Amino acid sequence: MLNNLVPVGVAHPANTGIAFPAATLTILSLTLPDGVVGQAFSTQVNIFGGVGAHTASITTGSLPGGLTLDPATGIISGTPLTSESFSFTVQVTDSATTPATTSQGLTIRIGAPLVITSAALFDGVVGTAIRRV
Repeated sequence: MLNNLVPVGVAHPANTGIAFPAATLTILSLTLPDGVVGQAFSTQVNIFGGVGAHTASITTGSLPGGLTLDPATGIISGTPLTSESFSFTVQVTDSATTPATTSQGLTIRIGAPLVITSAALFDGVVGTAIRRV
């Protein structure tokens, strides 16, 4: 068991001679990593089950400016332009004759890059605490 998810065994008729229904279409990603303005970002919305190819889309909310969702792979990538928390809903549809659809609300937090503004730093001595007076 991984992250409270129980693995699902899927039999294929070519292997068993018995046709089982496809595993239920599921978005496994419950959270996404944080990003930093101006730094390359890439993550994947993990999809399991369904029939054939999947198509992912954003149905509510939006991705941070500079990021895009590849509908075929579920990869969100690019370089974020602004710092903020972005909430959106990803919808995935499979390619069955009667397509299955599922959706998941997700959030990506984009932070500003760390900037050190002090031009001068104090010298230190190994093993001695530094205290600015």
